[in-house]
Amino acid sequence: YLPALYNIGLLKHGCNALDEAEAAFLGVLAADAGHLNARYQLGLVAEARGEFDAAAQTYAEVLGRDPQHLPALTALIGLRAAEPDPRWLEQAERIAADPD
Repeated sequence: YLPALYNIGLLKHGCNALDEAEAAFLGVLAADAGHLNARYQLGLVAEARGEFDAAAQTYAEVLGRDPQHLPALTALIGLRAAEPDPRWLEQAERIAADPD
């Protein structure tokens, strides 16, 4: 049931039904708090709403649990491009140099 709920969230996000997407991803996290992709998707939903600080915080939470989560790292760097945190840039360089 979690993969289906996650996919519903992806579909809703793709249709710009952000409240419904958020509800689906929160449902996934209620059942599996460690589902990092659902947490990452919540960051994308926040970013789509223009809630950039919330999105950055969500991406940082994902990276706190998995420093190799490249989509969250890329999203965070993109959000903070005007004032990048050197730690995230160094982390991206390390991942690019050795993805395993």
